[in-house]
Amino acid sequence: MRLDCFTILCISFLFLLNQEVDAQKDLYDYNNSKAFAENLYNNGEYGFAKSEFQRVIYLMPNDSSLLASLLACYRNLGEYSEGLDKIEKYISVKEMPTNICKEYIRTAFAGSDTSAFRRALGNDNLSIKQREFYEFLALLNIRAYKTMDIKYADLINTPEGDLENRMSSLYISSKEIKRKSIGLGVAMSVVVPGLGKVYSGYWKDGLMSFIYTTVAGWQAYRGFKKKGISSAYGWIYSGVATGFYLGNIYGTVKWIKRKNSERQQKIKDEILNSIVSF
Repeated sequence: MRLDCFTILCISFLFLLNQEVDAQKDLYDYNNSKAFAENLYNNGEYGFAKSEFQRVIYLMPNDSSLLASLLACYRNLGEYSEGLDKIEKYISVKEMPTNICKEYIRTAFAGSDTSAFRRALGNDNLSIKQREFYEFLALLNIRAYKTMDIKYADLINTPEGDLENRMSSLYISSKEIKRKSIGLGVAMSVVVPGLGKVYSGYWKDGLMSFIYTTVAGWQAYRGFKKKGISSAYGWIYSGVATGFYLGNIYGTVKWIKRKNSERQQKIKDEILNSIVSF
């Protein structure tokens, strides 16, 4: 009887051990690994997600969604050329399924890689309309409106289908985003300190520049008025006023470049989103 109990205990132990091993196997199987990688990506852990997707691709190399997700990790990390090169080691650009090709084009756009974009347009799985739309987006990205007006006049001015409506909408919204003129902004700041910053959209900084420069200039004027040209007080505040004045001009150039960059990025974000949606 004692032997029977010992045997039962041994069998139970081996059974539980086997269950534990199976659980460990399940934890690292394809589906769980893919879900884990996707969860990392959705939480913005692109570096960890990249490593995990590479491991899962080893388990299931024929899953095209994994390659698209891996390339998306590279794009979000700003490793554009590395990502494009990596994917081309798995599959040729010409033979890529549409979902990978779209992410490839998206990454090429984000990295301003014109040659990669051109290679992607030769993909066998893209439709004629898709190629036409992506070429349109490339022109939109560089704001080549004159070329677009000639090449896409009928599509833009008389939208009929989904593609034409989308092109027309992007074209109009892009044209409505006006770039600020650095020359005009600098001229405004030269005449009235801070006015160029107001023009660039940063009115609080413009107001502070006006106040600082005006107050320092007034203090310099008072110093020279009391003691003449030999006034140390006047010269000190003259230096301060000059610094604020020149800083106001430099700041105007900086803020206008920043504003233009933000507006250009807005267009680029719309383009990147449009690539995936069509």
